Amino acid sequence: MKYLKFSFLILLIIFISSDSVAQLRDIESIINSIKNQYAPDTRVAIFDIQCNFSSEGIIVSGEIDNQNAKTELLNTIKKKYSYRVTDKIRMLPDASLGDKTQGIVSAIVGDVRKHPGNNEELVTQVLLGTKITLFKKEQGYFLIQMPDKYLGWIDTQAVISMSQSKLKSWDIAPQGIITAIKGNILSQPNLSSDVICTIILGCILKIRNRQNGWIGVEFIDGTLGFIPEDNIQDLNEWKNTRLLSAENVEKTAKSLLNIPYLWGGTSVRGFDCSGFTKTVFKMNGFELNRDADQQVKQGLTVNPGKDFQNLRKGDLIFFGQKQTGDQPEQITHVGIYLGNQLYIHSQGHKQVRINSFDKMSALFDKQIRKIFLHAKRIITQ
Repeated sequence: MKYLKFSFLILLIIFISSDSVAQLRDIESIINSIKNQYAPDTRVAIFDIQCNFSSEGIIVSGEIDNQNAKTELLNTIKKKYSYRVTDKIRMLPDASLGDKTQGIVSAIVGDVRKHPGNNEELVTQVLLGTKITLFKKEQGYFLIQMPDKYLGWIDTQAVISMSQSKLKSWDIAPQGIITAIKGNILSQPNLSSDVICTIILGCILKIRNRQNGWIGVEFIDGTLGFIPEDNIQDLNEWKNTRLLSAENVEKTAKSLLNIPYLWGGTSVRGFDCSGFTKTVFKMNGFELNRDADQQVKQGLTVNPGKDFQNLRKGDLIFFGQKQTGDQPEQITHVGIYLGNQLYIHSQGHKQVRINSFDKMSALFDKQIRKIFLHAKRIITQ
């Protein structure tokens, strides 16, 4: 009799355990469904959720950056199950940051990594003066979101954190954008004065004054300096004068020839393929997504034609592996078409350069021609 009671208890535990496993799988399905709705690309949205059973019911934990997604997730679980649901989800930005959930990049080039740590993979870069959102702080790094929504980790020393109100005071101050590929910030308005730092294309500083062909500038950390006026332009004026045209895109792209390749690079210190295209279009007033497989989702699809005769100067061209069987298509590279079968791009272990689709040209690259996949048109006028 004692043996029978013991056996019954084991069977009951097995039944309850197997039932919980099935329910967990069902809840995981709910989580994945809502994740696909609110955060299909985890490079630009945070939805890291786990669910477990306890003696008190269902515990939902993890991190999320969208209150609507959190509310829908919890309500869906509560409607389907009679268990008590305990909310242990951390909303980002994290409460530990207080009101300092905004930031401005204070480094000339801020390296943004996949995980916190100096030796972690470089995924992108942000330039001096870029406004960012801070989500949390770990190991001396901030998890940030950039203007293009891309996420990553940056050293806290490369950022000035601030409240929303302080950010507004930065926004209303006169600002300038560096339009030269490189230039020096000097201590005084003359070429013989000390160099404070070397500034690069796309960096943003406060403008303090103008005098005799020089612009007085101020960094976000309060450092003052001077730069020749032909190296910088008023930011609002610059924005209002951007004209996204094939000729302007070509001019910008060619000005960046021979800049070295850098995985994760989006600055003139080094580009990866999509960092190059992103920078070229940004300097002409259009914000491309960060990675090649994100950029291919922008613009109008163009049938290139057998000899690329349907393409226009300024079209984006994409390369990679075609879909085969169960293996989905993979976009691995992007460049800019220049016309006459020529294109400009930044390719691994090389630099920004021009190649050709023409088999008879000295610029023909057989390997990359073999993996051409798509063309997209951003410039429609």
